[in-house]
Amino acid sequence: MAASCARFLLLVPDENPEYENDTYVANNLAILNVYFKHLHFMRQERGELFGFVDLFSNIGGLMGLCCGLSAVSVVEVIYFFSMRLYFNRAMHRKEVL
Repeated sequence: MAASCARFLLLVPDENPEYENDTYVANNLAILNVYFKHLHFMRQERGELFGFVDLFSNIGGLMGLCCGLSAVSVVEVIYFFSMRLYFNRAMHRKEVL
């Protein structure tokens, strides 16, 4: 890319000899003035796109939609296995004694 730009800058004066001096540029210069009707602008600030709560709720919603899984279901499964483990140990202790 840089080589093609350098080649272009070298070929411009050869193909257009009027670009070599500043008189051509001074005679053909256009100045554009831009004026705004109102000089006040609205200030815009960007915030985060997704917060932690939004991300967690979107993941939970997609899991509920696609897999039939919810946070309550996950808690129930953890509760079931922890209680089962607790009662299995308690029954094992009774058998040993």
